[in-house]
Amino acid sequence: MRNAFTVRAVLKQLPVRVESAAAYGDRLLLGTANGALLVYQVAEPAGDKLPTLQLVDTKKSFARRAIEYLGVVKEAGVLVCLADYLVTLYDLHTLSNATPLNNTKGAHIVATHTAVDQVDGIPTLVSKVAVYGKRRIVVLEWRNAEFYKTFEFTSPEKIIAMQFAASGLLTLSTAREFLTLQIPLGQWDDLFPADTSSLRTLAGGGFGAAAHAAGSVMYGRSDEGAHGPGNRGNNQDPSFSSSYSGQDQQAATQQPPLANNSTNAAATTAAASGSMWGSWTLGLAGSSTEAKTTIARMPGEKLLLCHKDIGVFINSAGKLCRQEYAEPMSFMRAPSGITYTSSYAVAISSDTGSSAQHPSTSNSASPETSRFNVEVRNIATQALVQSLFLSEEQPLHVFNGSGGKQVWAIGLHTVWRLIPMPIEQQVEDVLAAGQYDEALSLVSQSDNILESEKEELTVKIRWLRARWLFREQAKYEDALAEFTDLGATPTEVIALCPERVAGDLAEDISDIEADHGGDADGDQDGGRLAGSKTESSDSTEPPAGDDSSKQSGHPKPARKRAKPKQ
Repeated sequence: MRNAFTVRAVLKQLPVRVESAAAYGDRLLLGTANGALLVYQVAEPAGDKLPTLQLVDTKKSFARRAIEYLGVVKEAGVLVCLADYLVTLYDLHTLSNATPLNNTKGAHIVATHTAVDQVDGIPTLVSKVAVYGKRRIVVLEWRNAEFYKTFEFTSPEKIIAMQFAASGLLTLSTAREFLTLQIPLGQWDDLFPADTSSLRTLAGGGFGAAAHAAGSVMYGRSDEGAHGPGNRGNNQDPSFSSSYSGQDQQAATQQPPLANNSTNAAATTAAASGSMWGSWTLGLAGSSTEAKTTIARMPGEKLLLCHKDIGVFINSAGKLCRQEYAEPMSFMRAPSGITYTSSYAVAISSDTGSSAQHPSTSNSASPETSRFNVEVRNIATQALVQSLFLSEEQPLHVFNGSGGKQVWAIGLHTVWRLIPMPIEQQVEDVLAAGQYDEALSLVSQSDNILESEKEELTVKIRWLRARWLFREQAKYEDALAEFTDLGATPTEVIALCPERVAGDLAEDISDIEADHGGDADGDQDGGRLAGSKTESSDSTEPPAGDDSSKQSGHPKPARKRAKPKQ
């Protein structure tokens, strides 16, 4: 394992009990058990230093009872507040002008989503808020920051988790299975059962017709799977269920909450800058130790559907991502909350006691038996990267801000910030450990490396991996395939062979044989991979005297018995 984050408590021993939180811009909002709203300004220092929080406002009577959920729809200028099982909308800029939504009485789950959709062929910024309560789902929609309409749907079973997969597709979970709901059609589709054995089978490639037929088909729906928003008119059975007929005609209650023309410019700016998800929010009231099903948003418009300690990925059309993730995401303990950065899934668990090593599909070292309540995994490789223990108190929820660049954890009286280590240092650490696939995944996923540098760094790491496969692992076919793909010259490959084969072309590695093959190369090339911004590693020129490497442009060790013959 390695250090991907350092964690610090930025607020300690708060005199009030925190029940919910939301972050947007340089603001952190905390909802409390007595109905007060605390507004903090977050100052982000340069580098990896600890941010500072300053209390700038306190709304003592923001709600009559505990604030169970806070959500921000920045593009529409709306703050969503769930208190006393009722959703109320506020003006985000003034935190006033309360608009209670009486059709959401009994609410206890809220989800938000913002994206650019094609509406009548015109790119439109669409924001949605979904509220579940009393077997009913209410969806509010804004277009270009103007309130559009409200949709209502009936749920056939109790919903325990809910998240948007796309603007027109809700992903939900009951106690027995995962479902999708198409908006505004009101069409429900089964995904798969919500149990660990099914999730392991699905992610392992066993999701075929037989596996799907074995799933529970509770509502008499067709077996054609979930349909994405772009296909919702193709495979729909008009008579699929009388209980959902006419849902798309339930257009709605024209109850325009906080339609504010002044937010149009801000919404358009946010769309242009790529801030499509608005903000990241949480409600702590539902984070009980018995919660075993989690639906978490991941990068690239994906969702992680997790039951107990096993999770699988689906895309924005509700389809399993089996090609990208051949195995399920296997946590050491059942998460009570999950969020993400560009490279990592960060999960918190309510169990902090010692536990035996969990079976993992990752090739990274697993931690020894220890106490921890935060687990960090690489999203691409699913390798366990780090486990952390927040000692002040038990974290109740974790969420991110600024498009995944900030990670916050919240307890009843404590707020933590997870500060990422520099990506350059992380890449060097995994190269030093000979974890080349991990290094490649970090480079490809990171949003802190310029796109112009990613290709060059990727080539260098692949070159080091090919040398390691050839010299240390004796996987010659795999190594030669990699060398071929990289365009290596025959001289460069022959130089890796023993002297009795390569002759004068053989590399002199007698002084580095004790080290890992990748480490030896990394000392010269890989050790500067991540530091390409500050050192001359952006040059791929080989050492002087190696003309054959000049032809291919690949990094080469300097130690040679003789100059290659041309």
